[in-house]
Amino acid sequence: MARAFGGPWTEDKLEIVERYLEAYMTIMRGNEKARRFTTTYVDAFAGPGLRQIATSAGEPGLFDGQDDGEITEFYRGSAYRAMSISLPFDRYVFVDSDRTALEELKQLIRERFSDLKATVHLGDANEVLPRWVKTLSPFDRAVVFLDPYAMQVEWNTIEVLSEAKGLDLWLLVPIGALMRLLPHEPPPSAWVRRLDRFFGSHEWYDRVYMHQSHNTLFGPEENVERLASPGRLAEYMLERLSGPFKFVLKTPYLLYNSKGACLFMLCFAATNKKGGELAVKIAGDIAGKHRHG
Repeated sequence: MARAFGGPWTEDKLEIVERYLEAYMTIMRGNEKARRFTTTYVDAFAGPGLRQIATSAGEPGLFDGQDDGEITEFYRGSAYRAMSISLPFDRYVFVDSDRTALEELKQLIRERFSDLKATVHLGDANEVLPRWVKTLSPFDRAVVFLDPYAMQVEWNTIEVLSEAKGLDLWLLVPIGALMRLLPHEPPPSAWVRRLDRFFGSHEWYDRVYMHQSHNTLFGPEENVERLASPGRLAEYMLERLSGPFKFVLKTPYLLYNSKGACLFMLCFAATNKKGGELAVKIAGDIAGKHRHG
């Protein structure tokens, strides 16, 4: 059974990543020097490969007895799309913490992509990815897609990925979830610790909260002003990425819901000293065309 989640914004991010994978493999297969590398696609929140959305039919049934309440539509997930590109990767690595989803993905691979070399790992991406990075050789090149539902990715994992040579990263940053953890009053300690792990630093606190002290008739008082906004969080996250990664797309793709609220930011970063600049340009062109078209 396909997993039910997402909306039009989900299709946007998946189309951008899919087009990048097509462009990436066209270069890797078309360049004589690049063909000597082993290419790997890694999806650390792979899911079952298909997702479903129930939508209102909106019109009476064409035939007597037809259910005109809801129609279930099936969409290709990131794993399905990655395995469907015209020039496939040498290897595919899929990770998810949902056992049922991975069993469905295994079945999908057996039925439709049995000719591809794909491995499936049950576990936490923050534990699986560091182990995977240690297996890479100088002749490996990879594209990693981190597409969490919320704040599952920790900063330590991002830093480990940045140490791999020849790695391109697509990262979905949950702007909406971050905003919910930043109330007008300073957040509770448990939330602070969670945000510290996500950003890899406590510096975020001074970016989103400003403490001001002033004297009153009853003595000194301190006011706290929340400065958090989707734009400020996006700017800070790009600064963080620019630390470990030499090449970072400065104009990430923002994903909004039907009410105009920013839910996610799709970021791109690369480590390849020779190809990183070109990779960022390609990612930016694809995201830009999708944004305007």
